[in-house]
Amino acid sequence: MSFNDVTLPSLPPTGQAGLLSMAGYTYEELVSWTYRSDAVARCLVSDILQMQSFGGYFQLGNFPCRSAQLVGIIVGVQEKEKRILYTLDDGTGVIDCIRRRNLSERGPATGDTATCSGRIVENWGEKQLELDSIDTVHDPTAEPRHWLRVRQLHATLYRQLFVIPPLPVGGGHTLDNAKVSHAVPTAGSLGVNSSQPSSPVKPSMKLCHPSKVKSQYLTAEVFLLYVKDCIKMACEHSSVSWNDNPVDALSTKKNVAQCDADTVPKLCAAPTSSSRYLPRHGTLDVGACLSRTTAGVESPGITLSSLRRISPLAMLAKRVVHAEARRRGRQQGTGEHAGSVRESPPTLSREEDVRKAKRLFSWALRKLRQEGSIVLGIVTPKALVEIDTNLSVPWSSTASNQEFSTTSINLSARPDFPPLSPPSDNEETYLPVTPALLSSHLLEAFKYCLLKKGKKKGVSMRDLLSRMHCDERWEYLGAWNIEETLKVLEQEEKVCKMGGDEWTLI
Repeated sequence: MSFNDVTLPSLPPTGQAGLLSMAGYTYEELVSWTYRSDAVARCLVSDILQMQSFGGYFQLGNFPCRSAQLVGIIVGVQEKEKRILYTLDDGTGVIDCIRRRNLSERGPATGDTATCSGRIVENWGEKQLELDSIDTVHDPTAEPRHWLRVRQLHATLYRQLFVIPPLPVGGGHTLDNAKVSHAVPTAGSLGVNSSQPSSPVKPSMKLCHPSKVKSQYLTAEVFLLYVKDCIKMACEHSSVSWNDNPVDALSTKKNVAQCDADTVPKLCAAPTSSSRYLPRHGTLDVGACLSRTTAGVESPGITLSSLRRISPLAMLAKRVVHAEARRRGRQQGTGEHAGSVRESPPTLSREEDVRKAKRLFSWALRKLRQEGSIVLGIVTPKALVEIDTNLSVPWSSTASNQEFSTTSINLSARPDFPPLSPPSDNEETYLPVTPALLSSHLLEAFKYCLLKKGKKKGVSMRDLLSRMHCDERWEYLGAWNIEETLKVLEQEEKVCKMGGDEWTLI
């Protein structure tokens, strides 16, 4: 039996049509689903190469995922200092599978049949698989059985309307070869009681307090979720008040050391000038798709310095840095010191601790922007303002303020937490991409597209997305952002659907 004898049914097209068939789920709900251990796509190499990225996840037919499982023959092995590169061929294509080097484990050799499970990544336009596990298969029927299984999934799961399955009771169900490192630390998964049961269709993904995150969930991906939640909360629920001397609040180390868990972060305010655009604009034509000024409409953005001064978030960053250092120390110790006396886990100096935590914050902001979750603000922080909200309350477990006060940790006042450097005057600001932020810009894009195509013709989501991508600020904007904003504008009776995928202004 050869792979040519197995005919795969045609899948619905990916892209906007595939995204719109997700039973009304929001982008955040789909991203949260892909972090679950059962969100693994058993597929072929050709399926991965044809997958389309939606910023935070990939989509195979109607199935959103970020992890995949392949079965094929290893046709090449390249051993490097810190990683091993396996080249896998399953008859439909060839893909590189990257695995962190571990001297204590022996992987498959060239010519072996192997099962590879890991996360799909895209580097320089080429898709690769960052391996969670790779196992040599000695059964000669394993690859044909995988083909038949994938064919069945193409005809059923990947083709039908996607519905998020309910969370398993007790956490006893896990998928083969899937690791818990891709799971999301919700209140239930971390052993915290929840007052409201989760819906089987739209499960609650409320994050617990950073101090209660278990060690197995201390990963960069989980930290990314907390940063995203914090930015959205700070920019959407802030009441702005002007400060005549804003820089003094964060300019000295004395004031920085007095920050605690209840201290609100400092955000940059909107300017009074209407001629200022976002930093680092390229030579792309901004065109008419952007308002000439949105400074009076947009909420103030949050800066890297502001995020680093939120104590629960800074505490989580430090815990993630230490957890990653312990994992690397265990891997090196297992391979290099096998049979010898076990050494103590590596310790980081105070300066190196702060440097790596700042690098983690920078990586999270860069990743969120590439996913289309945040955009650069339109101004540099000329003024800093305070917001009247406790950013840590939504992260408390069962939510009494008295209980939360016992879990808040003031890292700035601890002796092992050195004071942060004062913020720079030309720091970039960040805003979450929400319908409230995008609506005015999308209406300007509507007017431009209608003038170009004619008022009698409608404007498609692809036209709007193409127009918004003309500005570097919106270069990572996704179709899901356009879809959510169009629904809000339709409820406000500003746009209406003409039929199919075309919209027009009212």
